Amino acid sequence: MTAPVDIEALVGAKLYLTATIPDTYDEAGYTSTDIIWTEVKPLETMGEHGGTKTVTPFIDVGTGTVKKVAGASDYGAMSCVAGNVAGDAGQIMVRAAFAANNTHYSAKIVYDDGAAVTDETHYLDVLVTKTTNQDGGANDVRKLAFDLTLCRAPVIVSPT
Repeated sequence: MTAPVDIEALVGAKLYLTATIPDTYDEAGYTSTDIIWTEVKPLETMGEHGGTKTVTPFIDVGTGTVKKVAGASDYGAMSCVAGNVAGDAGQIMVRAAFAANNTHYSAKIVYDDGAAVTDETHYLDVLVTKTTNQDGGANDVRKLAFDLTLCRAPVIVSPT
């Protein structure tokens, strides 16, 4: 089988969290057998993740031209929403990670690539920087919203 060559639905994707930090921030470090991953469920949405660069402008007074250089990289924050299940081990870990001020956790996103032998996986070094309860009316589902703030570039393992 081969990796997908067309767009895919997010259905089947899973988010995992662990308090274990890898020995190295690469595929080998994150796939260590010493790491025990806990799925966060039921997950409704996973926000975007990746990187943006700060753009630093410089105005050349001789030409009046604005020149730009790429500056620091910021890998942003993933805003996630789960159905609030107080007994879910993943949600318990999310809340504990938020309470553990400035403690890094590892996250793993596994995309269900269907035809692939191995699914695409993204590994993230994160801080849990937000947990809020989303309530509403009688016909609304109680939800837990949380942010995973990325502290370094994601490690992306392509499907095969």
